[in-house]
Amino acid sequence: SAFLLNRSSDLKPFYQTNLPKVAMRLEEAYFKDSHTIPILKAKGKIASGFIQAYPPGIPQVIPGEIISQDIINLWQESGNSPDILVDVVS
Repeated sequence: SAFLLNRSSDLKPFYQTNLPKVAMRLEEAYFKDSHTIPILKAKGKIASGFIQAYPPGIPQVIPGEIISQDIINLWQESGNSPDILVDVVS
């Protein structure tokens, strides 16, 4: 609709606009020793598990990728709980 087109500059994407940086292969990160921390403290850590919200269930981060502040911000802006725990490589 014209209303939405006029307001498009106010809308934020609900998806990632920058892909996370890869620190190691998925299977390497998945099977490494890991520990669980709150997502708000995960900046700069390497994910050892998938980080995804339901719906839609599409991973925002996969094992081996670095959790950036952009990912944390997207998680919060999408209405997800800031109390979520994530698995990171030890």
